[in-house]
Amino acid sequence: EMCIRDRVNAEIKTAVDLVKEKTQTELEAVKKVNAPVFNFLQRKIIDPNNKNTYKMLAKGFPGSMQTASGHVVFDIDKIEAFHNKGKKVIFVTESLYGQKYAALRFADGVIVQRGGATSKNSILLRDLGKASVLSCYDLEIQADLKSCTFATHQINEGDVLTVEGSTGEIYEAEIPLIDAEIPQEYEQLMSWVDSYKKMKVMAMADNPKEFALGKLLGAEGIGLCKTEQMLNDPVRMKHMRKAVLLDKPDEWKKELDELAHYHKEDFKALFKIMNGLPCIFRIIDPPLNSFFPSDKEGQIKLAEELNLPIELIEKQYSKFAEYNPSLGLRGSRLAVMYPELVSMQAKALFMAALECIEEGFQPLPCLELPMISTCLLYTSPSPRDQRGSRMPSSA
Repeated sequence: EMCIRDRVNAEIKTAVDLVKEKTQTELEAVKKVNAPVFNFLQRKIIDPNNKNTYKMLAKGFPGSMQTASGHVVFDIDKIEAFHNKGKKVIFVTESLYGQKYAALRFADGVIVQRGGATSKNSILLRDLGKASVLSCYDLEIQADLKSCTFATHQINEGDVLTVEGSTGEIYEAEIPLIDAEIPQEYEQLMSWVDSYKKMKVMAMADNPKEFALGKLLGAEGIGLCKTEQMLNDPVRMKHMRKAVLLDKPDEWKKELDELAHYHKEDFKALFKIMNGLPCIFRIIDPPLNSFFPSDKEGQIKLAEELNLPIELIEKQYSKFAEYNPSLGLRGSRLAVMYPELVSMQAKALFMAALECIEEGFQPLPCLELPMISTCLLYTSPSPRDQRGSRMPSSA
């Protein structure tokens, strides 16, 4: 069976060869190549030479283009703990509905018993570049026993699975992954695309590796950099959490200074890669409660990790909690409540731009303020240390 990589390469090569043989025009070649094939050029895939030596446990609905191996976890609040130990994680769940975005970010793959590709969290998983298999009806979960079965094969928490999101296939054990190959004909085909295109194509990326890949594949800038994704590293997440939990200005300012350093370095890397191309950065957007565990056990562990009273975390989380996160403390509303977060990001962004200019680069930064519904949201309250409170007087 021809693997997906070979099919993609063959489609691109055939389109170019037919033009060389004068059996079709350049425009016809561009139109005949299916746009989704380009997604496979930037993903890791199962080595086709090893795939048949592993047992396929089940097959569900393809949820993404990615492939990942990892340890099985049934409790969403354990995902980050596994991640912090350096382990890859495959989260197995009955449904993605209501699952916490903050925890899902640390999973490498997800297997869902019920649910389709158009649910909010399914879309977010694809956005995050996570391998996902949806609507896996051969899956039976016994979460209280920390186990599941695929048909008659039992899998326990901590066992290793490989998830191939592009086919919906689930394999036992870890399968070696390889980078997808970009065929030689790719650049020729894309040069024809450039000659006929009517709009620019920009990349969505949030780390230097993705910036470089976007540039390699011909992106004409960064259309969206989700700055909250830059906080996925456990060390950065720790600073973010303490910045919004601590009350004393000298304490939370110290945490913001650490975050500013990380942001600036990432921004500089992006500006150097995308030299002379526009880059759009979105300020922290997810609801604030998504950065914190919702369960008692998770909050106790977080209190120990941050060396803070559990009462403080419980009190603050109760303020952050949202029934409908899409309408809650996020985006521009988060900027009103915590203006220092936006100030930190803006300062890091423009300091990075200035330093790049001094080094001879041409940065073109743009700052996006999400979820603006009224002009009043452009008006920033006084900084937190001047208000003497986390809440503006008008709140």
